[in-house]
Amino acid sequence: MLMVRLLTVLVSFVLLFCFFYLSGAMLVGFGVGFETAMEQEKAGEGVINLKNIKADAKQKAAAEVESHIGTIAVVASCLSSVVALILGFSGIFPWCRSRAEVAEELASNG
Repeated sequence: MLMVRLLTVLVSFVLLFCFFYLSGAMLVGFGVGFETAMEQEKAGEGVINLKNIKADAKQKAAAEVESHIGTIAVVASCLSSVVALILGFSGIFPWCRSRAEVAEELASNG
């Protein structure tokens, strides 16, 4: 039973880390893109040139994400580890429950 729970924690951690890591990088990139669009709009008096915004945003976002990549990784790993431990040991998944809990649940449903 312990091996099943540990395997669940491991798989959950990997999947959640990928999700949080990519989400964090996208969030930083979105913020930079939004700021770049606002700067372009103010400078161009309401006229937005999408090609210039994309080029500027890509350069700024790459630099911004690169400078914050360590923070993004640490936050993603902390969140992933906490959530993976909760998922693995709380009994949310049926295969992580003890046999007594499963038998009790089946008896109460039947």
